[in-house]
Amino acid sequence: MFQAVCRSLWGAEAGDCMWQAYLAGGDAGQGPVSRVWWVVTREVRRLKGDLAGAGQNWDEVSEQWRRRVASTVTALGWARQAAAVSDDEDIHAFVRGLEMGEGFAGVVQALAEYRATGAAEALAAARAKLARLREHLAGLTLAPTDVLGGDPGCWEETLVALTEAAARGQ
Repeated sequence: MFQAVCRSLWGAEAGDCMWQAYLAGGDAGQGPVSRVWWVVTREVRRLKGDLAGAGQNWDEVSEQWRRRVASTVTALGWARQAAAVSDDEDIHAFVRGLEMGEGFAGVVQALAEYRATGAAEALAAARAKLARLREHLAGLTLAPTDVLGGDPGCWEETLVALTEAAARGQ
């Protein structure tokens, strides 16, 4: 049924690609990151020491985010294939969301790995990913989609919070 809906919205070729993109990661909460608000901002709270996600250790959090990065990469590949055959604005917005999601998810995963292991390489990876994400964000022209700015409205603030966490070695 879902595949038929995707085909109806975007045509057979793009619809099949979008169907695959949305299925990336399965249904166990390890799906692709296409928006930052709450998906990533919740993890910023955890990194700051809030009790969001209590009950998980940092090894588990790191592994969860490793799977989310992988499913985001998979979804992004499918979404880019859909975008290559369609000029639909929603598909292209989904690609942009996944690109940002991949960057933010990678930072969260590296910081969680650092918290789990204390490995300097993980902290260095987080800082390098932050630099790439900052460059990517600087190259975008952001237009507010609502009064609060939509998901792009939290990107800069979340980037700053993650940068502070990496600077503190958290």
